[in-house]
Amino acid sequence: MTWVYLGCSTQEKHHAQPVKINIKIKLFLLTPPLATVTDNINDTVCYAEIVRLVQKLSQENHFNLIEYLAAQIYDIIYQNFIESKLEKIFLNLTVTKLKSPVSGVHGGVSFSYSGKETL
Repeated sequence: MTWVYLGCSTQEKHHAQPVKINIKIKLFLLTPPLATVTDNINDTVCYAEIVRLVQKLSQENHFNLIEYLAAQIYDIIYQNFIESKLEKIFLNLTVTKLKSPVSGVHGGVSFSYSGKETL
């Protein structure tokens, strides 16, 4: 969970909102990923680096819409970890705003985003 300035109302814009981000990276390979053989962090995607970039994006920006936030997170992950890879990789992420300001909506509101994949 991370805290993001997310929302359209004045109150939402004033207070950071708790947001859950679920990231799925699928590899389409003919052979096992190198890290499954080497057990070396340099041979895989460093999740700590993804978290650092997402937190930086979240802390430095304000977002009106969950859809826009999801697209921005997608782009930063794609540009930093996927775009330059030779393997075919599919990225999907779901952003969940845990507390909706809409009366009667319980359990949060989610938006899932998938887009480009490398060839």
